Amino acid sequence: MLSIDQSGYIEGVLTKFGMDEAWAAPTPATEMIITLGPREGDTASAEEVRHYASLVGSLLWVAQGSRPDIAFAVGRCARFVANPSGEHLAAAKRVLRYLKGTAGVSLMVRTPTSKQILAGWADSNWAGPCDCRRLTSGYVFTIGRLVCSWSSRLQPTVGSSLVEAEYVALAAVARELLWTSMFLQELEQPAPRTAEIHISAKTSIIHSHDGELAYDRNVPVLYSDSSGARAITNDPQHFKRTKHIDIAHFFLRDEITSRRLTVAPVQSSKNLANVLTKPLTAPRLLHVRELFGLTTPKVHTGSRGGAGDNDPAERDLMNDRGESI
Repeated sequence: MLSIDQSGYIEGVLTKFGMDEAWAAPTPATEMIITLGPREGDTASAEEVRHYASLVGSLLWVAQGSRPDIAFAVGRCARFVANPSGEHLAAAKRVLRYLKGTAGVSLMVRTPTSKQILAGWADSNWAGPCDCRRLTSGYVFTIGRLVCSWSSRLQPTVGSSLVEAEYVALAAVARELLWTSMFLQELEQPAPRTAEIHISAKTSIIHSHDGELAYDRNVPVLYSDSSGARAITNDPQHFKRTKHIDIAHFFLRDEITSRRLTVAPVQSSKNLANVLTKPLTAPRLLHVRELFGLTTPKVHTGSRGGAGDNDPAERDLMNDRGESI
């Protein structure tokens, strides 16, 4: 079994930004990161922009290399690189504090099994208050027990309903899954027997790769928790009521009709992509990290706790707001 980690790089980043002696945080972000908006009143100086961009760029490298657990928080911070504020810097430093306590976390590369199934896990977060009602979507792809790809991004389209937002997320993940499948074929690798996408579900359906589900084993399965989104993909009659959805997203329904893809639900508690669309509490984050195959060394947080213990500027900012990041 192999493992991938960036502990040396993380320690270098902590030293570079003067955070090597900072207290560790149990999570990369709190709910407050959702409320972050553009800087108001003035414009950041060139030095502030340079410093913030360098910090966020370093965090992006870690998030893309081996740490999907920070991808959502870093993605939020990256939206404000052009004109960062003190709040944005505090949020980015919160991610550093989390990495301070989890620098040794490794992404495990598990031994392949005879049933290497290409699976996709997706989630979406609709109507963020500072995103102009645009959708944040995330996905994770695995081959067998190997996590091979992940993404957390702000979609360019605006969702006018929850059903539409979830449908757009399904379509985006389906495109990536099909591309991944074709890429494996280009590498002349044996095609996984089944490709699946898991979306958070409110219904309790336990997935098994041993044939309990009555789906064609040669057709990829796309899992969704939205009965409305599933209806759009499977029932052409719904088109009259959903013409406002960009026609480009309707390729998903064509994939369903052509039996190249199937839509089905999965349990929300087993969804790897939850961490890519929203901040999680420490217990939930630890659970998702274990599902990812990320090792989980003990996080050493300071007895005083809080995000601003060793950073006067950050502490003053939180005192002014009466909050903690």
